[in-house]
Order: sequence, then structure tokens, then C-alpha cells
Amino acid sequence: MNNSKFPKGPGQSGIEQRREPRYKTRLACMVKNASGDSCPGLITNLSSGGFQVAGNFQLMRTVFPHFKRAALNDAIKLSVDFRVPTTDKVAASVHLLSQSVYCRRVRGDWFHIGCQLVELDVESEKVLSNFIQHFAAQHSAVLNGLRPPR
Repeated sequence: MNNSKFPKGPGQSGIEQRREPRYKTRLACMVKNASGDSCPGLITNLSSGGFQVAGNFQLMRTVFPHFKRAALNDAIKLSVDFRVPTTDKVAASVHLLSQSVYCRRVRGDWFHIGCQLVELDVESEKVLSNFIQHFAAQHSAVLNGLRPPR
């Protein structure tokens, strides 16, 4: 996937080492594995190249149905659907294919799963690009307790 189509934006810190800025979010999503099993999750950060989804043990078991501690960092293909605001719509749909790049237990029954974008259709690419360009920095600032940039 060519990420050059996505707008560049300010990173969350001056020492960001990622190729693309990552924005803090709280976007409800639906995650589906290759077998068709699905589970709700929460996208907690997003960039033009990937995202982090958070959820409980059910999410982790949906993403990693054949759970083995050693396999938590194996690349698993996922389908993810969510909605974001754009300049044209209050809630535009995004459908993307991704693969997991890590899984971390952050507390008790709560996990973070990092995902890299593998493929998205033309319309989803437009929607995601619009969100990143016009809204992502505002969402991130609000979630960080800061005043949104103007």
C-alpha cells in the first residue's frame, strides 16, 4: 500500500520514530478474523500505516483463535470496520484489511493489538485520508486534555 497519498501531520512528540504520525483516538470498531468470527474493539491510535485496537479477552481470542503465548506476535490477517467524521459526513465508514504486529496485555482482561494496514478500498482510503487531514489532530489533542489546534 502506498502511504504517500495520506497527508502528513504533526507527530505527538518531537521524537516520533514512526514513518507516519500516530494520532490518539477512541473509535469503536468491529474486528473480524479469517474464519469470519467478529468482536467489538476500540481503536486507540491511528496512522496512515496502522492502528492499535484495544479490547478484552474476547477480542484477543477472536484475533488469535489458536492462542499460544509464543504465537501472540505472529502476523494474523484481520478485517476491521469503523466510522470516522469527515468534511462530508458525520460518520463515514472505513473498511480495511490489516495484519497484527504485536499483542500486549496491559492489565487483567485488557489487551492492545497493534496492526499494520495491508489493504483498503479506494473509498475507505479517501475517508481515512480526510479524517487524518482534518480531524485526527483535534481528536488526539482532546484525548490528551489539550485544546484542539486551530
